[in-house]
Amino acid sequence: MKEKATFATMLFSATSSISVMDYLNTNNYYQFIFGEANTVAISIKQRFWQVNSRAITKIVGAATGNIRILEYVPDEIAHPFDVLYHFIKRTNEGEKKKRFVVFVKRTCVADFIAQNESSKKFNRDAIEKRNRLLGQFIDGKVHVLVATQLLTRGTDMEVDYVINYDLPLNYFDFVHRCGRTGRNQQSGTAVTFVDLNNEDDYSRRVLRQIVLNFKQDLPKFLLEFAENAKISKEAEMEIRQNVAKNREINFN
Repeated sequence: MKEKATFATMLFSATSSISVMDYLNTNNYYQFIFGEANTVAISIKQRFWQVNSRAITKIVGAATGNIRILEYVPDEIAHPFDVLYHFIKRTNEGEKKKRFVVFVKRTCVADFIAQNESSKKFNRDAIEKRNRLLGQFIDGKVHVLVATQLLTRGTDMEVDYVINYDLPLNYFDFVHRCGRTGRNQQSGTAVTFVDLNNEDDYSRRVLRQIVLNFKQDLPKFLLEFAENAKISKEAEMEIRQNVAKNREINFN
């Protein structure tokens, strides 16, 4: 074995955790940061849409192929599947189809979306093997890809829209989800569904980090939440500063 290594190990990531330092020689490494660490890239336009995951979908008849859309009440907050369906249908009405990656936490939700979208003339292959599906998606044969966390990292392909159907378990996964679009000097759009009344699928802890790192104007339904998150963060920082001061006094 050589006494001195003649190679360098390079790590690339959209996010950076302090735990990485456990594997590094802190006296012999370089860190280069492009843009702002642990945030969604500026090449990605973010949108936040309010949904009601406890509502009943107004899109019925998928099992028989006889699709009917029931009437919506004015100002009704729709089920996330309804919002997804209408957005994809409206966006892909023309000849040039856009590519969507829809992220969900649970495979049962992915199955539900894929099965229903297939009946609406969207390809159902979203629940089949990853490699074959990715090939079809890259070739343009499939325009809607429903994915779990397995696709969050390690893939490089052209995607026009990322849809966060729900929120992941942690903020870093959210950044990586959004990072599937806006790659290779291209722009992209990440749409995040939000249900403030559903903590299980839309974690307030993750949403808090999202709004605190978002530098643009938020929609009205998130303004109060964002303001409370900011106040909470400032209070936490003040507590930490007081603890640090007390420790310094006790040490002296």
